[in-house]
Amino acid sequence: MQAEEQQQAVRKSIQDFLQENIQNQHIEDDDDIFKLGYVNSLFSLKLIGFIESQFSISILDDELDIANFNSIDSMTAFVSAKKTPVNAKPVQETMSS
Repeated sequence: MQAEEQQQAVRKSIQDFLQENIQNQHIEDDDDIFKLGYVNSLFSLKLIGFIESQFSISILDDELDIANFNSIDSMTAFVSAKKTPVNAKPVQETMSS
């Protein structure tokens, strides 16, 4: 799956999860769900658990920053960054001159 397709799939999964759990509210991708009062401490734990299980990632303690989880956009970017291999190098760098 290409990076853009993967990012769209991540975004859709997060949108669906929020729509199922925050009913009767329309949430834009850049809405701060904490400032809008849609998330309490219990739901934030559920959200973290969903992200870890849905995308097969582990969220480290130092990554538990509200900026990573306050909107669909920020969660999509966070998950996409976690799913990108750390050692991935552009093709140009791996070729010798």
